[in-house]
Amino acid sequence: MNLERMVVARRKLEGGKSIEETADDLGFKSVEAFGRAFYQMFRVSPVRYLKSRIIFDPTKPLPPYWMTPRSSAKELAMAGEEE
Repeated sequence: MNLERMVVARRKLEGGKSIEETADDLGFKSVEAFGRAFYQMFRVSPVRYLKSRIIFDPTKPLPPYWMTPRSSAKELAMAGEEE
């Protein structure tokens, strides 16, 4: 796994390609293998990345886990009511 390949994967996902298409385009043997490689590089799954559009700069260290934004129980409950 290398950084350039994962950056290309991220750009493809941001451009609207599906996880399956991206994994296939980059030559992964399976979607699961792509998911593991993506997680190892960015510390977020491709699915969660697409949902949250986390901005990641590989030149900067990741913040400690307690500094990552999280939804509160109240926000989650309110989101459920809107649907």
